[in-house]
Amino acid sequence: MAASRRSSPEDHSVQRALGRLRDVSAPPGPPPAVLTWLASGRLDLVEELLGGLLATRRPTFEMVRTFREVLQRLARVPGQDSVAAVLRIADLTRATVADRLADRRQTSPGPWLRNGDREIAGWLADGQRLALLTPLFAAAAPDDELAACLLQEAVRRHGDLGPVTEAAGLGQRLRAAGHPLGHLPLRLLETERFYAPERRLESRSMPDGYPAPYESRPRPSRAADGPPDLEPAAVEVEWPAARQARQALQDYQIESDGEAESRLYLLDRPLGAASFGGSALLRLAPDCLAGAEGRQVRAWRAGAHDVWAVLYEQSLWGGPSGHGRGAAYSRAAAWGALAALCGATGDLEDVERAAAQCAWLLFDADTPWYLRVNESLDVGIAVLWPDRQTVALLAATDSD
Repeated sequence: MAASRRSSPEDHSVQRALGRLRDVSAPPGPPPAVLTWLASGRLDLVEELLGGLLATRRPTFEMVRTFREVLQRLARVPGQDSVAAVLRIADLTRATVADRLADRRQTSPGPWLRNGDREIAGWLADGQRLALLTPLFAAAAPDDELAACLLQEAVRRHGDLGPVTEAAGLGQRLRAAGHPLGHLPLRLLETERFYAPERRLESRSMPDGYPAPYESRPRPSRAADGPPDLEPAAVEVEWPAARQARQALQDYQIESDGEAESRLYLLDRPLGAASFGGSALLRLAPDCLAGAEGRQVRAWRAGAHDVWAVLYEQSLWGGPSGHGRGAAYSRAAAWGALAALCGATGDLEDVERAAAQCAWLLFDADTPWYLRVNESLDVGIAVLWPDRQTVALLAATDSD
C-alpha cells in the first residue's frame, strides 16, 4: 500500500487562502499571502491556489474576480516559469468549463474569464519579453486560439514581427487554415501607428530592443461647412456592407439597449471635401440627426487613423454592457469596418490606400437619438468617397 502524502506548511497556506476567499465576510481582493507568493517567486503556490478556485463548484463573485486578478498578476511576472504556469492554468480553465458544460447536473463555474484566451494573451504580452513568447509561436497549431491572439498582441506592442521566424511561421499556418486573424499582417500599418496600447512604454524602447512603434496622433480639426447653396440633395441607396461597417460596434446591438445605424447615400452632384461638414450631414437625414439644426451638429475633419482608432476602441472595450473582444479581434474588426466604410476590397494595404483617398468626419449632435450619457459611448463617423458623390455614415449611442 502506497504511503500517504504528508501535508506541508505550504499546503495549509493555500488552504487558508482558499478558505479566506470562500468567507463572504473577508475583505475583498487577493489574500496578502498570495501577493507575497507573487513577489517572492512562489509561483507554485499561486498556481495551486488558482487550481483550487477552478475546482470550486459554487464560486462566489469575489472568487471569480480574484481568480481573474491573480491570473493577470501571474501573467505579468516576467520569466519562463510564470509563462508555463499561466499556460497550464489556461488549459485547466478550458477543461473545467468544458466538463461542466457537458454535465448539466453540475453548477456553472461562472465566467472565470470574460474573454478566455484573448484576455490571457493580452496579459502575457504585457508582462513578458518577446523572446519568451516566440517558442509558443513555433509550437502552436492553427487552432491554438491563445497563440493566435498572442501573436497579434505582440504585433500591437512591437510593431513588426515579420523578421521573427517563429511568428512568421504561425502567421502562415493561420492564413492557410482560414483563421479569422490569419489575414492580419505581422506589422503595424501606417494607419495604426498613431494608436498605442494602454500600457505602452511611451518614449522608451520596448523589451528585446524593439523601438516603440507608435507616434503622437494630431487632434482632428473642426470642419467648416461650405456655402449653403452648394449643398447637394441625397438619396439613400442599398449598402450590402452595412452590417460589416457595424462589426466593431457589436455590443451596441447585442448586449445593450443602445442603437446603431449604418447608411450609404448618393449625392445628386459632386461635393468638394472642403464643403463636407455638418450641414452636408443634415441633408442626409439619418436617424441620429433627426430634428437637429445646424448649430446642434458638430463635425471634425479626421484622418483614417482617427476613424480606425475609434472603431478599435469601441470593439476593444465593448460598451458598458459588453466585455470587448480583445486587441487581436478588435484589430480585425476595426479594419473590417474601415474597409466597409470606404468601399474597399482586397488586403489591408489596399484598404489603407483607399481610406487615404476619402474625406472623413467625426461628428456628434444634440438630438434625442444620442443618449449622451458618456461621450465615449456616442459614435458618429461619416466618409465622402473619392467620387465625391457617395457618403457612408456610421452612428451609435448607448447608456451605462
